[in-house]
Amino acid sequence: RDSVSLFEYTLATLGNDPCRADIHWRLGRAYAQQQKLDEAVKQYHLTLAIESRVSAHYFAAHYLLAQALQAQGKFDEALDQYSQVLRQQPEAEVHAKMAELLAERGRSQEAIAHYREALRLQPGLWPVLNNLAWILATDPTNRDGHAAVQLAEQACVITCQREALVMGTLAAAYAEAGRFAEAVTMAEKAALLAEQAHQPELAARNRKLIELYRAGKPYHE
Repeated sequence: RDSVSLFEYTLATLGNDPCRADIHWRLGRAYAQQQKLDEAVKQYHLTLAIESRVSAHYFAAHYLLAQALQAQGKFDEALDQYSQVLRQQPEAEVHAKMAELLAERGRSQEAIAHYREALRLQPGLWPVLNNLAWILATDPTNRDGHAAVQLAEQACVITCQREALVMGTLAAAYAEAGRFAEAVTMAEKAALLAEQAHQPELAARNRKLIELYRAGKPYHE
């Protein structure tokens, strides 16, 4: 069902049995699909209040609630929800989401740990490889150019060098490792690919970084 029909179906079902956690969970998803995040959060909280035992809906509700709270900018609350999921379901996707949020909060060292655990659980996740490589190439206090190059090169292989974001990360990794000629070449390729993919902001960022790499300087956030 699409979001509208699911929304209507869920409302109708709740009229018959308002204490079913799975129905509140579906209603939360319907609200989230319609970008009604306040309503979605309420429904996820109801799901968790009703469904206190271990179940698929229980953990899915924590995960979806975390995503909704993150979208609202309630980062500490979102982190708490992700943490509750990880206690019972330590899956790669959840570790990756946790790492992403921690990185946004400037907690890079914790983010690195979660990204590495995600890769341990599921090697070859190119967005995780890319994000971890970016931190190790650009973070002020957790840089490791050699490791960043290895991760970014692996992500480029997996994506067949068709993702401008990944190629830009590899350029930053090369620069951090002191391989500036390669950094310039890769950043040029990333900018061109971004333009072809109609990603003007990404193209502009890479072209700006080219000048930095030509000057023999790595990019640090």
